[in-house]
Amino acid sequence: SAKVGSFTLNTVIGNQAITGVGFQPKAMIFWTAREFGGDQEYEECLGVATSSTARWVWTSNYCDYCDQASSDYDLTKCIQLFTAGALSTAADFVSNDADGFTINVTTANATSRTIYYKAIGGADVSAFAGDFALGTTTGNLAETGVGFQPKAVLFVHGPKNTTGATVTTIHQLGIGVG
Repeated sequence: SAKVGSFTLNTVIGNQAITGVGFQPKAMIFWTAREFGGDQEYEECLGVATSSTARWVWTSNYCDYCDQASSDYDLTKCIQLFTAGALSTAADFVSNDADGFTINVTTANATSRTIYYKAIGGADVSAFAGDFALGTTTGNLAETGVGFQPKAVLFVHGPKNTTGATVTTIHQLGIGVG
């Protein structure tokens, strides 16, 4: 089963349940993008979650009038946005529920944001969200600990900053499917 939908992210901190999916998801993909400031600033994010401990988000913000660009990769959130280089919106993944999912808004913004999602589930679906370090040499790289043999994979590459701060002057994202 799969469903694409959207919801308006809460403008207050706390749990937010999204229902009406029609099944219990096993994997969630979140995305959003917005331009504002007279086409002078852009923010976007791409996040994935399979559980409250297996999730990540890539986010980017480009601000022409403030002369900077920021990107970040966070393993503790599924939704995250920066405005003018500062964290403005964030949510963590709580659970896959019988008819949807629950997130926890941890950084709220007074401006509402539309978040799009793809819910994936079903008895024949296994899913895992995680990360791994690329090797420093050429050749094959074996990733273990997933718990099943994948039939498809989604790779996303962006800067990872372990302190949670934005990486300035870098605006990059790489996506691969295999």
